[in-house]
Amino acid sequence: MTTTIDPPAPPPKGQGYPQRPVQRETGRIEWGQIATVARTDLKQLIQAKDFWGPMVGLGAIFFCVVPTILLFSLTSI
Repeated sequence: MTTTIDPPAPPPKGQGYPQRPVQRETGRIEWGQIATVARTDLKQLIQAKDFWGPMVGLGAIFFCVVPTILLFSLTSI
């Protein structure tokens, strides 16, 4: 004989499953706000020394070292 298991009871009211999020209409794009955020982000990037060091290193590798190696390997064939 097989035993059946009853499904779990739903959670008490106010607990459990989250409600579906409310879908809001999107308004106009505020280009002034976007420009302000972009300007402050770029100012922070310009001042960040821990950002520019690795970027210069990666740029040197991919735009100087790797092309030089590939160029010399192709000319030696």
